[in-house]
This record gives sequence, C-alpha cells and structure tokens, in this order.
Amino acid sequence: MEFKPELKRKIKSPSDISLDELEMSTRLYQFLKSNNCKTLEDVAKLNTTTIDSLPGFNKKFIDEINSFINTKD
Repeated sequence: MEFKPELKRKIKSPSDISLDELEMSTRLYQFLKSNNCKTLEDVAKLNTTTIDSLPGFNKKFIDEINSFINTKD
C-alpha cells in the first residue's frame, strides 16, 4: 500500500523545530532564549544539573519542558 505524497506527514527533526513552534509560557521561552536555546534539540540537550545552574531558573520549568517534549509529535 502506498500513500499519496500529499498524505505523507512531514516529520521534523528536533534541530528543525524552533522554540517559536512550541507551546510554552512566556517566562520559560525568555529563559531558554536568554540561555542560547534556539531549537527543541538545544532544550533536549539540557539536563537537570545544567539547567538548574542557569541564571533565571525556576523549578517549574522542568515540568513544563518535559510536558512539551513528551507531547510534541
């Protein structure tokens, strides 16, 4: 069975998904941008030890990041 080209879903790699495409709070967006995160891949590379030491960190950011990483198709 072949899919029609128009029905094939384009799957972006994490390096192609900008922060602007993700749903997140303004505070988290500003935090990530100010710490040089531009894509989902940049965010995924952060670990809790690294992110915890960045200026402006809020513990609630971890849950929010996990939420949009786990729900992004």
